[in-house]
Amino acid sequence: MMTTLTTPQTATVVLLHGSASSGQMWRRYADRLVGRRVVAPDLIGYGRAPSWPAGARLGLDDEVARLREVIAADGPIHLVGYSYGGAVALAFAAQDPAAVASLTLIEPVAFFVLRYARDAAAYAEAAWIRDAFFGDLARGRAETALRSFFDYWTGAGSWEAMAPPLRQDILARAGKVRLDWEAVFAADPGREALTALTTPTLLVHGAAGPRSTTRVIAALGDVLPAARVLAVPGANHLVPFTHESQLSDAMLDHWRRP
Repeated sequence: MMTTLTTPQTATVVLLHGSASSGQMWRRYADRLVGRRVVAPDLIGYGRAPSWPAGARLGLDDEVARLREVIAADGPIHLVGYSYGGAVALAFAAQDPAAVASLTLIEPVAFFVLRYARDAAAYAEAAWIRDAFFGDLARGRAETALRSFFDYWTGAGSWEAMAPPLRQDILARAGKVRLDWEAVFAADPGREALTALTTPTLLVHGAAGPRSTTRVIAALGDVLPAARVLAVPGANHLVPFTHESQLSDAMLDHWRRP
């Protein structure tokens, strides 16, 4: 349900994973984030977290409500979210800013902010990926859906390059990935909630990442009053996996800032 990576008595760091993953994705960060209590909860339907009831609509508020139950912290947390976890982290911070000492959003799929920026092209690109994914799933072509989906996010051929057991594991989660995308497209905390969010925020994207999340980062940088942007050279959407040292150093620096 929740992986505790380190346990020193300091401000808790909460790391949220992306779709088709689990808290285990952060395992390699344990040695880098020394001196911190770091927890990596599994989001609904992933890892050891409970599945979502069949046929029930899922919203980001449901993810946030569950996180409140599983995160044991004595004070404000350093909240980090990647991809779908980034959208969840932003929803959490918008609902309860006082509970979040700092926010780090890595390639967040918070597509609603593109509407604030009137970035119709980037929003249409994300919606096209969603519609193609949903359409293939509806036709019973889950592997085709996931191949196109992953190739968009992480580069052509990335699905076929995966080890077969990993592909099978992701195929088993295709329904939850759909719920995740329904949730992020339905979400919108409101522009006023974000302009009032004075939590120090680090916005991270791969310099070679997809246009949709690159534009999300730019739009969030415009609307969040205490945000800084970090573009990681040579990285795509997989920046937490490919640039661990640079990302962990950036987070540690972010947490040390006043």
